[in-house]
Amino acid sequence: MNYITSCVHASAHKIDAMKDKAIEITYNTFRRRVGSVIVAEIEQSFGYDKHLRLKDDWAIRFYRSKWNGKPCYVMRHSAIEYIYQ
Repeated sequence: MNYITSCVHASAHKIDAMKDKAIEITYNTFRRRVGSVIVAEIEQSFGYDKHLRLKDDWAIRFYRSKWNGKPCYVMRHSAIEYIYQ
């Protein structure tokens, strides 16, 4: 999977449509679907270390949904959705 966009860089219409179809998933499902390499890149870019990991961050939620009619996976961090497809 690849990073597609975030809610900051997409139209409200597309984000709303994606959020309307979103179903919460676990960290493990997100990691399996997006890939461990992408998760490692996310952890590095957000500054996680051995003391705090993505899976342990209480401010993050994961979802599956549709983006432009195709399945996508979403990480929501501090009310910003990051979309992977």
